Amino acid sequence: MDARPSEARYQMRNTTAVAVKPPSPVEHPYHYEAYKICSSKDILDLFKLYEEDPNISKKLAGLIRKVIGEREPELLLWSGLRQQKKDIARNHLQNVEFTPAFIRHDIATLDQLVNLMATAEKEGSHVKAVGSFYAFGNVCETDGILVKTDLLSQCTQTDLSRLTEHAKADAEKNGIVYFEVLSGTTFADTIKALNKHNRALINLGGFTGQSIAGATSTSTHGSGINIPPLSSMIVSVHLIAPGGHQYRIEPSNGITNPTAFKSANTNVTLIQDSEVFSASVVSIGSLGISYSFTIITIPLYSLFETREELTWETVKPTMMTEIVEKHRNAEIWVNPYTGEALVTKRDIATKEEIDKYGNTISIEARKDLGSFLEHPLFIDTALKSQYHQTPVVDTYDNIYPIGLANDFPAISIEILYSIKDNNHILATESAIKLLQQLRDTKKLSLTSFFSLRFVAASDQYLSMSYGETRCAIEFPILYADGHYFPEVYKPLIEDALRFGGRVHLGQWQPPSFNSHYLSKVYPDGGLTAFRNQITKFDPKGTMTNTLLRQLGLVPNSSLEPVARGLAV
Repeated sequence: MDARPSEARYQMRNTTAVAVKPPSPVEHPYHYEAYKICSSKDILDLFKLYEEDPNISKKLAGLIRKVIGEREPELLLWSGLRQQKKDIARNHLQNVEFTPAFIRHDIATLDQLVNLMATAEKEGSHVKAVGSFYAFGNVCETDGILVKTDLLSQCTQTDLSRLTEHAKADAEKNGIVYFEVLSGTTFADTIKALNKHNRALINLGGFTGQSIAGATSTSTHGSGINIPPLSSMIVSVHLIAPGGHQYRIEPSNGITNPTAFKSANTNVTLIQDSEVFSASVVSIGSLGISYSFTIITIPLYSLFETREELTWETVKPTMMTEIVEKHRNAEIWVNPYTGEALVTKRDIATKEEIDKYGNTISIEARKDLGSFLEHPLFIDTALKSQYHQTPVVDTYDNIYPIGLANDFPAISIEILYSIKDNNHILATESAIKLLQQLRDTKKLSLTSFFSLRFVAASDQYLSMSYGETRCAIEFPILYADGHYFPEVYKPLIEDALRFGGRVHLGQWQPPSFNSHYLSKVYPDGGLTAFRNQITKFDPKGTMTNTLLRQLGLVPNSSLEPVARGLAV
């Protein structure tokens, strides 16, 4: 039996497409031109081939994206392609799914991005950018145009002629070299590029697959009580705001020479204002789409890592003074059901340590972490599989990533707590008690240990560590074990609010999250300043999506919550 569409079905679709009321050639001349082109006999004949031959269909889909290029995606409204099949957007884990009006896979140049943003505001379309799409929540969701930024990938050394003399001198004094990184570049690709120059990032998290923009816009971090989130490596942002307006945004004492910049960049406005900059990096996509960043790099370094098997009860009394404050990085992994703990301590390796231990770590050494996570009873075994009696030494990019465990389909929430008056310890104790209750009463549990890391204060208004150093606690659950995770995460988040916990907006959040949550855990001054920048850069709400509406992060919004009650 012929599986191809029948001639009658094709004629019916043709009739539907042609029956669309033409736009006015006076009021909408551009749309009228598009309508004439896309309703012509040649195009309709092409559609017939499109439907009847899957190979041609595939080629045509790619050709259409290429031909449209920098022109507005509204052309497809008149072709009927959007009416026949809409793209579905899914995150990497596939727990998030939505249907944008259009997905742009082809954005590879600055001009394309500028034109898209200009057209989107003009036509009243919402826009969101997405990088590697590892977010577990709806931070990237949109009913408008979803922009894939993976083609915006490059890392090159910054042109020194752009910098102020002070910036040059300060960089030389502190061993800093600046690099320009396009927003869709992953951390893995950035690291590869920097390694060729014997340069390194100041810190890393446990995963390098995220894009630079995606990770920093949600304040993703590593660990280190004196090291701010990864967003702190960014000193300059090239932002494309709605309307196609271009801005180079830096702190008040920014690295860019205004005179030199103005003569070389007639289409980009330089803003050197700390209040604006503090909203421009950790922005969850509310101001526009970042095209590129200027980042700080330091000389390539190795780390000396030790691990120690302890218990939560033995770690707790001296955790800060003997572990966290004495080392560059410190992490504590805890089994909430047995109290077993694994403490990891890292410092910059000395020459003697490198000579003695060599490059002794590898991704393979991390592989057993995931092998036990499917079985809650084996969490202690998973912890023990990561213990090593002998210290290990390797370059930072081999030490920080947790390895093959990243390939497991796991979901998580992360909550950051103030460390003042041992608030983070009280919050940890409360979380352990709650997790034990959920296991005993509802048979619901984590499928792994939880982790404690530490992050220095950030000046970014929406960072989880804005204004003060915080302790980050992450709670993972294997997604393959079923979709019960909200029943664990909702009570954990509700409990966290009692301790002023700030939830990582790049990870899972309950659908009922609202601005009441923000007003409870963030200072009003920072939120007001952040909202002011949204109104300034996106007055028409082009970047608005469901999450931003729920959180009250929209143009001309006030501090009054959009909905009262619990944030969960």
